[in-house]
Amino acid sequence: MICFAHDAISRKIFIDGLFEKRELYSLKEFLDLKLKQMNTCFDLGANIGNHSLFFAQLFSKVVSFEPNPRTFKILALNTESSTNIEVVNAGLSDEAGTLRAFEHPLNVGATRIVENSKANIDFSVVTLDQYIIENPCESINFIKIDVEGHERSALRGASQTLKDHRPILALELHAKKDFQEAVRIMEFLQQLGYNYAYYLTINYLSPDISHFKKIPIDNFYKLPRKNHKMVLFTPETN
Repeated sequence: MICFAHDAISRKIFIDGLFEKRELYSLKEFLDLKLKQMNTCFDLGANIGNHSLFFAQLFSKVVSFEPNPRTFKILALNTESSTNIEVVNAGLSDEAGTLRAFEHPLNVGATRIVENSKANIDFSVVTLDQYIIENPCESINFIKIDVEGHERSALRGASQTLKDHRPILALELHAKKDFQEAVRIMEFLQQLGYNYAYYLTINYLSPDISHFKKIPIDNFYKLPRKNHKMVLFTPETN
C-alpha cells in the first residue's frame, strides 16, 4: 500500500500492516453474523484506502469517497487493481458545493472542514442521497463514516438513503471531546429509527457479538465519556 511518509496513519500501517486492525477484524466478525448478504458498502472518508481495501474482501462493491485531492491520488493508486472498488473525489455533506478545510502536515487523515484563516485547501462535497439518485444501488448494507467532525451534515445528506436501505453504520464518536455533538448525532439517528449502538470493548472473553457490546442509544448517554474509534448503529427494534 502506498502511504504518506510522515503521516500518523501510515506509521500504524508500517508497524501493524493495517490501520485500526483490531477494530476491522472485530467488525468483520460482527458483519458476518449480522448480514445475510454483503452487497454494497460505502466508505465515506476513505483516506488512502486502508479500510476500503479491507471492505473489498467482504463486499461485492465498495464505493469510496475522499475529498482531499492529494490523498485521493494515493487512494486511486492503492485501489486501481481492485475491480470492486469505485473511488469518488468528493466529500459528503447536507448540500453540494465547495468547502474549505485544514490539512494537518503530520496527519493528513485529520483534514477537517474549517471556517477560518487556518483553511489551506478547498474540496467538493455532495450529498449521498443525490449520489444514489444518479448512481442507483440495489442494496446498501453498510456505511462507514469518518469525516472529522462533519458527521451530522453527512448524515443529513444521507437521510433518505438510510430510510430506504437501513444499512449498518460505523462512526467515530468523540463523546469525551464533544459530548453535546455526540448526543446530537445519536438523536438524529434515533429519528431515523436507529435505536441500538454497539461499542467495542477490550474484554476479548465477552459473550457479546464480536467484542461489540450492544446498548440502547438511550443508555449510551450514561456511559463514561470517552472517544470511540468505532461505534456501530443498527435499526433493530429489539
